[in-house]
Amino acid sequence: RRHRNEPPFNNVMTANKEQESQYVLCGFYTDPNHFLADGTFAGTRTVCDRGDDVITVIGTDDGVEWWSVDGQWTDKTSGALSVDFTAKGAPAEYKDYAGTFK
Repeated sequence: RRHRNEPPFNNVMTANKEQESQYVLCGFYTDPNHFLADGTFAGTRTVCDRGDDVITVIGTDDGVEWWSVDGQWTDKTSGALSVDFTAKGAPAEYKDYAGTFK
């Protein structure tokens, strides 16, 4: 039985190297800027590589309203990616939000 303040899932991120420089990305995250650890899905994200260098992020900041945004690999070999969070109402500086998958 889970304690009320524990998240409903553990942070999970998986990568399977099909080839030397190709990742298959699909996982469940918590965003430390939004995660409430209150037994809801608030602050959770699911990130998946749809193929053709397209990445989809589905999430909720408050556990009620859900959103979906797209991104792409900018250098799949190094794990570099970029996501446009402005589609969910984020400020302009999050248009091509860069990250690195390791």
